[in-house]
Amino acid sequence: MSKLVECVPNFSEGRDAGVIRSIAAEIEAVSGVTLLDVDPGADTHRTVITFVGPPEAVVEAAFRAGKRAAETIDMTRHHGSHARMGAMDVCPFVPVAGVTMADCVELAQECGRRIGDLSDGERVAGLRIRGRGGEDHAGDPAAGVEHRTAGVAGPHLRPQRQGGRHAGT
Repeated sequence: MSKLVECVPNFSEGRDAGVIRSIAAEIEAVSGVTLLDVDPGADTHRTVITFVGPPEAVVEAAFRAGKRAAETIDMTRHHGSHARMGAMDVCPFVPVAGVTMADCVELAQECGRRIGDLSDGERVAGLRIRGRGGEDHAGDPAAGVEHRTAGVAGPHLRPQRQGGRHAGT
């Protein structure tokens, strides 16, 4: 069976179409990844992007998108109606086929470490990889990193879709 992971990162930009396109382009540039949806919201000043692909390609696409977000979104000037903590705010990894939640823990940790290596700030103690129910999935503090202007990125997990819809990010 082919391995397939869905990723649904949320970005703290919902108004500047150029910035949103540049983030989506980073995702589309990764071989094997399929961009499924780009959903910007002007009031929330947030965009949710959905894509799928093989595990390694999904991590690469999430990393590139997070890097582009950190380069183009300044959280010190951000205002919107949705709670936020960073340019790439949350980044859930969702098992779809041939992968488990444990596999997604490793993917989220890998993404968090790679994004953390870009940080100009401190790793955020206490921000750990968690499942939807709040259970700790062998979390890694590397999953939460702080950047001077991009804020905090939070790769995490989310279970498979139930009834055709996500329970929420």
